[in-house]
Formats: sequence, C-alpha cells, structure tokens
Amino acid sequence: MLDERDLVRSRVDLVDLVGERVKLIKVGKKWKGLCPFHTEKTPSFQLDSDLQLFHCFGCKKGGDVFDWVMQSENVDFRTALEMLAQRTGVTLSAGKSRSQGEAQSQIATMEATLAFYITAFTESPSAQEYAATRGLDAETLAKWEIGLAPNSEYALGTHLKKIGCKLQEACELSLLAGDSSAGYRDFFRGRLMFPIRDDQGRLVAFSGRSMDGTEPKYINSRDTALFKKSDTIYGLHHSRIALRESRSAVLAEGQMDVIACHHAGIETAVAALGTALTVGHVRKLKRYCGSATLLYDGDIAGRNAAERAFQLFADVDMSARAVLLQHGEDPDTVRKKEGAEALRQKVASAMSPVRFKVEGLIRDFDAKPGIGDRTFWKAIKEALAGSPEKLEVDALLDELAGLHPNARVDRKAVIRALRSEVATVRKPRSKAGTSAPEAGADAGFSLAMPRGPEREIIRAAIDDEFREFAWPRLAEDDLVVSEGGRAIADALLAVSSEPPVVSARDLVAGLASAVRQTIMTMEPSPLNLPGIEEAIERLVSERERRIRLYKYQSEPSVETAREIYPSSH
Repeated sequence: MLDERDLVRSRVDLVDLVGERVKLIKVGKKWKGLCPFHTEKTPSFQLDSDLQLFHCFGCKKGGDVFDWVMQSENVDFRTALEMLAQRTGVTLSAGKSRSQGEAQSQIATMEATLAFYITAFTESPSAQEYAATRGLDAETLAKWEIGLAPNSEYALGTHLKKIGCKLQEACELSLLAGDSSAGYRDFFRGRLMFPIRDDQGRLVAFSGRSMDGTEPKYINSRDTALFKKSDTIYGLHHSRIALRESRSAVLAEGQMDVIACHHAGIETAVAALGTALTVGHVRKLKRYCGSATLLYDGDIAGRNAAERAFQLFADVDMSARAVLLQHGEDPDTVRKKEGAEALRQKVASAMSPVRFKVEGLIRDFDAKPGIGDRTFWKAIKEALAGSPEKLEVDALLDELAGLHPNARVDRKAVIRALRSEVATVRKPRSKAGTSAPEAGADAGFSLAMPRGPEREIIRAAIDDEFREFAWPRLAEDDLVVSEGGRAIADALLAVSSEPPVVSARDLVAGLASAVRQTIMTMEPSPLNLPGIEEAIERLVSERERRIRLYKYQSEPSVETAREIYPSSH
C-alpha cells in the first residue's frame, strides 16, 4: 500500500507541473526549456518524464516533484507535500490535527466573507456606479473578485453568525473587531473591497478602498495567522506565470494601479501590501524573477519611495529600474487618459536608478541650458557620485554639460570639471557606495589644502565676525574651485544655505573629521575686511581669466589670445 508521499507523487505528472511555469519542448524522450532558477538564453533545464526528475546543467538544481515545489515556491517539504496533496485531492491523515482543522475553518470563513462582499456589491447601485467611474468593467470585477463592505457595523457579523461561522475566529482574521463581551463589529465598512490572495491563490486578507474621499484611502487587514503584510504581494497569483516567463516584475503602489496595468496588458504587475516596500516583499519577488520596474506615482512621495526601493533590490542582488511619471500621474490615470499603449510605452522607457534621480532633479529645478543654481549642481554631483555605473555616469555627464552656464564657452572643459567634482564628492564614500563614517571614523582621510585666497574666504565664512559677508561667496559660481576648497565649501553649505547663527566652534564641530582637520591646518593669520575683499577680487579675476581661456580654446584667434594675455600687445 502506498504511503501518502508515494500516493501524492504517483498522482502528479512532473511535465504538467513544471509546464505551468516553464515552456517545455520535447526532444527525444526528454523535455527541455529555459531554467526558471537562473537567467539563460540557451536551454540547460532538462526533464525526464519517465523518471519524473528534472535537472539544470547550468545552476545544478534538480530533483523530483517535491524538490520542484520546494525550490520553485521556497517552502519546506511538509508545505510542498500539503500543496501537492491539495492539488491531487489526497487527504493527509498524518498531521491532520486540530491545527489543520482550524486552517480549513479559517479558509471557509474567508471565502464566505468574500462571497458576502461580492453579493453586497451586486446589490449596490452606488458602488457599481463608482466602479464604473474607475474603469472597472464586468470582466475586471470578476477577475479581481471586487466586492463591497456595506456601511453598517453589523452586516458581515450577522451574516457570518447566520451561516455558522465563529465570530471569534472572524475577529482573529481581521474581518470583525471587538470581543465576545463588548460585541463584534465589522472591521471594514463602506469600502470597495479587494481580496488579497497569496501566491498560491489562497484567500488570506482584504483591502478596503474609500469611495468618498475618506482617509485613509486604503485599509488593510491586520496581520493574522494567514496574512503577513510585510511579505504579501497583491496580484502575484495572477502574475506568477508571466513573471516566470519574463523574469521581470512591474511593481506598482496600489491595487487600482495593478489592475490598470493588467487591463493594459502588463501581466507582470504586482504591488506590495502595507505602507511601504520591505525586504520581505523583495525576497518574495526574487523567487519569481530577477529584476523589477518600479511604476510609482509621479509625486515626490512616489519618487522617494522608488529611491528607497532601489536599495532594497540592490541588497538582494536584483536589478531595478523606474518610470518617472508626471506630477499627478499614476498608472490608473495614465491608462484612462492616454490609453493602454501609452502605459506600456512608459514601462518600456523605465530608467536606471541614477538617471531616474537626475531626471527628477532636472524636473524639480526646471533646469534649462545655462542654469547656474549651485543647489542644483550640488544635487546632481551627489546623485552621480552615488552611482557605481561609471559608463552611465560618463554618458550623463556629457548630457548634463549642455545645461552648464559655461557650456557655450567650452563644453569639454565643463565635462572635465564636472567629472573631477563628482570624483571629489565620491572620495569620502566607501567601496559599497555608502557615505563615509562620521567624526572619528575617517581620521585616515584628508582633503587637499585649498588655495591661498580660497582659504581666506573659508576662514572668513567660519569666523563669527565676517561670516555674514563671506558666506554667500561659498555658493557663488566657479569662485571656489580647487578640490579641497570646493569640498569644504560644500560641507559648510550643507549645514545651511544661509549664514548659520551658531558659534564658529559649534559650526566646525558638526563637520566631518576630514573637513575639520583641513580647516585646523590652515594658517591662523589675522582676518580683516580688506584682506577678505582682496582675496575675493583675486578669485573673481581668476574666474574671468578661466572664462577667457575657455573661449580661446573653443575659438582660437589673436583677439582671444590678447584677452588672456593683454600685455602681449
């Protein structure tokens, strides 16, 4: 007599099981396809239908039906056995305990709740009218099982009690709130309801969307025995096959955005549950694909969320790109206003992390050729310095040079200067690209000494008496240009764009150790206003000479040479 393990194995055809995720081609007695566990162009994944075994000659993964489920779903053996038993209709006696009975009861209560919400939606003209305004047609409503939580405290609880569900269990599943002594109330009220299914399609939670502008816009189920929002991904049960084929996900912010993407033919779209993307979400995605495109809202909050997400993906060795939508845009509005093709094109035009940051800054500052805003260029240099992609940074430097005020004088000189300044910003960073440690940890790092007149302005900007006069000069275009001088000036300006009202000691104490050390080694000669003004005049004169030199290099002539060397004629 077969034991349960052998019984389950005998009822599963590995070709059918694997074929749900891998496009298999029969070659002789074997089946071949692209391995789902690593990226490849030439099939190295092989399956023997007679032996019911699979093996990849590339990544070396292999085994039987249980190994396939454990490796493809990232679960343990017991869970794999239960999943296959459910698939084949085998009842597991071993382990059929109170806990298994509870799980079945919980699933039954969840499904009964979904049926209640769907019925409530079909009986509500106002909910149907709202759904129509959001572009939710009958096919979409059915696919995503969208329902309605009636605006009543006791509607669901009364229904569940009537059909024999345990109210305490419903409360533990975040369907109701309260307790047996105070009474139970519906957790969701007056909201459009989206069922949350896990990657296996099991109903584990709900998300309710406000229909009248009430905040918060979305309310999700609390974490329960079935649901953990920090690693649950909305839409994954609909997208997982497409994800296996494409090896790349489109990650949106909310349920409506995911639905809009699928309506537009972007079947790899999913969304993280909860208020923010977590490493748990990213690790779950990695089981199905190797890269992601972030399709977040076009506002500042959406862009900031995308930049945080880049780091999470990098931490688990997944590549990520992002779409820069316009202010006020989200995937749902793009599809409705511009059409499905426009949304697909935006996804196809996703940018790398560094380009996403740069393009966002250009938009924020409304940057046009000739922009001289010191804050803009400082942010640009920091963005470029934070990227490990040297070739892309070089390409961006070439593009950005066209915006620089000196581009028409000498574009190549501008590129060289920007590259040098980016390298200066990058120097205090570790190999991993993180910022240098704060005071005391970077004692071995030192800055180049600023040039003579630059030192005079820097010391004046620190000094309590002359700070008001000298501080604006730190931000003046191309005035303080040496590597060490610029690094110290930027460090001071990072404290405040305006002269800070603090003592010189407190001002210097807040700077990085390397900057403090360089300031301390400057000669302590007395400061006076005439000396500071003379230093400024020298730097202004040098800046004018550099401009004339740029002009000569781009347009060599006797006239431009005389502008540089007036004494030669």
